[in-house]
Amino acid sequence: MDIEERKKLEAQGIVFHYDREKRLENQPKIKAFYEKQENLPRGFFNVLKAAPGGKFLIITIIMLMAVIVLLGIFNKTGEDKIAGVPVSITAFSFEDQIYTTLKFAETENVTSGMITAEIAVMDSQSTIIDKKTYEQAYTGDELLIRVIFTNYDITRVVAVVKFNGEEKTIHTPVSK
Repeated sequence: MDIEERKKLEAQGIVFHYDREKRLENQPKIKAFYEKQENLPRGFFNVLKAAPGGKFLIITIIMLMAVIVLLGIFNKTGEDKIAGVPVSITAFSFEDQIYTTLKFAETENVTSGMITAEIAVMDSQSTIIDKKTYEQAYTGDELLIRVIFTNYDITRVVAVVKFNGEEKTIHTPVSK
């Protein structure tokens, strides 16, 4: 029944004891919220934009994603340069052995010299389990130093490299 029909019936003397407008004025706020729910925004970002602190939350999410990407790009474990020579270390576990490779990349315009590498393996409490020292001549060509350790719950490999008066420490976790 619409308003016009209701007014015609009231003019004929019919009394209505129920008035929907008065009921809607006195209804609880939670009921009004659920009746208006069809107009609420849909979707994750639309809801965040409509919420009071949502814009701040969106900015925080974007900043955290940027930090994660930048750390992934610039925080390279197991890589460094010593006297202009890029050095990297990798380690993986296979059948109770830890295979470690210390790689000196091929470079030009670098004076040749002796490389001293002290490679140590550590457990989860940073206790040195085993240590080996190697000396190799570097002439500018790619140089690989490969070492095999017995696995006694080793989690990290650390190499102290000395070349042309410089000393660097590089480390890497053992991939399983």
